Amino acid sequence: MHEQGFKASSTGLVHGMPPEPCVVVILGVAGDLARTTLVPSLYALGCQRLLPEPFALLGVARRAWDNDTFRDTIRSYAQEKKGFSDETWRQFPQRLSFVRGDLDAPPAEDYARLRERLKAVQTEHHIPDNVLFHFSVSPQLYGEIAHKLAAASLLRSDSGGWRRLIIEKPFGRDAASARA
Repeated sequence: MHEQGFKASSTGLVHGMPPEPCVVVILGVAGDLARTTLVPSLYALGCQRLLPEPFALLGVARRAWDNDTFRDTIRSYAQEKKGFSDETWRQFPQRLSFVRGDLDAPPAEDYARLRERLKAVQTEHHIPDNVLFHFSVSPQLYGEIAHKLAAASLLRSDSGGWRRLIIEKPFGRDAASARA
């Protein structure tokens, strides 16, 4: 296997440097990965004051949730792990927003709604155009979702910010499908 030429940035990872303000979008936030790992980890970072300021979490799933239902659900995810604090939690929910979306939908529909909700969250929290998309979905959907995000103009910042994708392994069945 040969090197693909990806560039990685360590901005915000240097000891003593705070991470850049951003919105983390969890695609598939109602799933097991979000419940058992992602949300508790973000909450733990918040407890340690290691999240960027400002910061927001935008969850996307097919569920018919509103923001309050989403916040209650996220609280239950965080409470499943040890170290939950009601005091720390009081500062966390205002950072949480939800948009209903079917990730299999054509880009013109749910992805357009995601784009509008993302803009509203950035405006509400005064966050620059830095967005991290975390794919908490089945690996076979990675490519399709990435293409739909691009088609909906969600993978490019027009204002000098950054857009990043995080996918969990495995990706692909072999070297050829992983490259694709």
